[in-house]
Amino acid sequence: MVEVEVRGAWRVYSLPADPGPQLAANLACLLVGVALGKLLPDFVASLSQLEFGRGSQVNIPIAVLIWLMIFPMMLKIDFGSLGSIAKRPKGLFITLFVNWLVKPFSMAFLAWVFLQHVFAGWVEPDMAVTKLVIDGQTVEWVALPLIFRHFRAKGLGQDEAAAHELFETVKIYNAVPPEAETSYRNAVMLEHAASCQKENQS
Repeated sequence: MVEVEVRGAWRVYSLPADPGPQLAANLACLLVGVALGKLLPDFVASLSQLEFGRGSQVNIPIAVLIWLMIFPMMLKIDFGSLGSIAKRPKGLFITLFVNWLVKPFSMAFLAWVFLQHVFAGWVEPDMAVTKLVIDGQTVEWVALPLIFRHFRAKGLGQDEAAAHELFETVKIYNAVPPEAETSYRNAVMLEHAASCQKENQS
């Protein structure tokens, strides 16, 4: 946990003098999670199915645990000082710049470097990039086989409701221009139909 020291009007954040116990606790949690996945796969699979609404992809246990993780930090927010943001907006501007301009593009660049080049041979086929030609342009899609397999496992049919849910799930992981959504949707549905036909023949 980060230690906070108040110096006048500033808060100074620093790591604790002895981070060993906290690092050990984090490592223990990771090992427990891996062990549960290996020893109790059915139990973990049942947890992964707990969602806020059908097809929302928002897992209830993860959402609850994340809330428990950030709640102590929220208690330390000094809401009385929010009015002074206009007097010293530099920190707010830096945060917005880093979170909305630097991080998204740097993460996309690093994903491209490592997933498509450095670790390309280790990426599972379900997570590979699928290229579809839409309106004469080649569009790259992420994790289409994985999404298709997930929907087949849930036993969803080929009706309009299932197609809508499928495309909404695809949009979570892939950018779809609003003006070309119909073309993108048709291309994904054709790819899904081809994937189901291939699965039935195998």
